[in-house]
Amino acid sequence: MIIKCYFNIAFFALTSGALLLPLFLQSTIGVSTLLTALIILPITLLKALLNPIGSKFSKKVSSKNIGILGSILLIISCIPFVFFTVNINLYLVAILYIIRITGLTLLLFPILAYSLKGIDSEEYTQGLSIINSNRQIVAALGTTALLACASFISPSGTVSIKGINLAFFIQLIIFIIALIISIFFIKPKENLEN
Repeated sequence: MIIKCYFNIAFFALTSGALLLPLFLQSTIGVSTLLTALIILPITLLKALLNPIGSKFSKKVSSKNIGILGSILLIISCIPFVFFTVNINLYLVAILYIIRITGLTLLLFPILAYSLKGIDSEEYTQGLSIINSNRQIVAALGTTALLACASFISPSGTVSIKGINLAFFIQLIIFIIALIISIFFIKPKENLEN
């Protein structure tokens, strides 16, 4: 049950960041769509490059340490967004998002491997289907809840900087819960992929 919660937090982090960053850049700061894409595209390509590295790293280091490191990186990347104003350096936003993507990469690999643990190889397809369904449900509920909170304290019809700050504060609390799960509920010698 705890690992399932941890799994949901990781996918929530993945989708909520992908939604909130463009919303933050375009709606609150007023950055153009092209500039937003130019900020996000290299970071997305970096994630594609980090995936194999994260997979190899997760095989060498215990899942507890990976979970702690991934959660800490997510927390570090989230804290400044809680305090941002509309006068923010776009390079800082890009660096924080790179830290976030790195934390997500570290967090997702061992959890995905653990979720398929105990499933026969003939049933991997069904297991992956269940995982993908779970991802979609968590993504839909998580992003809807964050947008509802962000819109609630914003003027009608818009998302203000205070709304974005609140959404990142909620994420920060969830990432702290992930860190607590990493520290107290994942056994030190347990490798999630074994």
